[in-house]
Amino acid sequence: MKTIPVFCIFVSIEASFFPLYADSGRTGLAGLNDLTLSLNSQFGMLWGVGEEQVYENDDSEGLLSQLLWDIKPLWYAGMGLEFSQKDPMPKSGVFGTLSVKFGIPAGSGVMEDRDWLAPGAELSNFSRHDNLTEGAMILDLAVGLSIPAWNIMTFRFSLGLSYTRFSWSARDGYYRYAEDAAHKPLPLTASVPAVSMSGTVLSYSQDWIALPLCLRVSLFPTRLFSGAIFCGAGPVLHFWGADNHYARINTVYYGQFIDEAGGGYLLEPGGEFRFSPLKTFSLSLRVSWRDISATPHALSFGRHTGYGKRTWQFLGNTAGGRLRGMDLGIGLEVRL
Repeated sequence: MKTIPVFCIFVSIEASFFPLYADSGRTGLAGLNDLTLSLNSQFGMLWGVGEEQVYENDDSEGLLSQLLWDIKPLWYAGMGLEFSQKDPMPKSGVFGTLSVKFGIPAGSGVMEDRDWLAPGAELSNFSRHDNLTEGAMILDLAVGLSIPAWNIMTFRFSLGLSYTRFSWSARDGYYRYAEDAAHKPLPLTASVPAVSMSGTVLSYSQDWIALPLCLRVSLFPTRLFSGAIFCGAGPVLHFWGADNHYARINTVYYGQFIDEAGGGYLLEPGGEFRFSPLKTFSLSLRVSWRDISATPHALSFGRHTGYGKRTWQFLGNTAGGRLRGMDLGIGLEVRL
């Protein structure tokens, strides 16, 4: 697994610092009286894309269908709390963080749907619609150990639990489907006309649970200014996607497809700049890139109505999902 080398690297890096702290007399941990609680509010913008994938069969790497859901942009507001040392420098100490962000429902770009159904895996269908992000939540919890070095730096090692949920709907727009008289797919050409659509055509949601390890290196050159770089990586414990088709071309019916996976990865590198005019108050600017991907060929189930098919049907290990994008935000923190 990809996460095993990452875990080994984190453990070896952490272990390499212990001789330094033993020499400086910093092997003890900070006590409860040395800890403080901080509250923060967060405001920012997400810019990325959610992706739904359907593979041709259980073993093929070729895509049968791909749906791209824009997050361009999505504004959010959030809050968090942290318990940590009042002064991170004298000795090592434990810390814990909790952060939750909520996306503000709004139009967030376009949604594009492509199908490769023509002979030779040629592109046969294309549709484009207005995309609405109806809901978004990112919940992150972490606990770990902070280790000081050289009276100017800290190294934070943590284990986290991350839950992410996004939901979208595609509305209006148009489709271009290349078909013969018997509705068999043909290669899509420029001569195929665009047909307008109205109302809600599709909706899609993703739920992710991941278990990331994180290393954060902070630098404190002065009391007023500090900076940090960080990187989190770990396995996806569970992915769940729900695709709702409210109308099919030529034959109208309702269809729902459920995708599930128990593997994948989360990767999130980033950085932060902090200004602290007071010991109890600080402003921060944070940027990160988050990429969550499910293991290809996830389980997929489907249910259609309109043909008398109202029961679920196993469609094979043909599903996939991914969510990636940039997070740019500002924060205001108060230490109690």
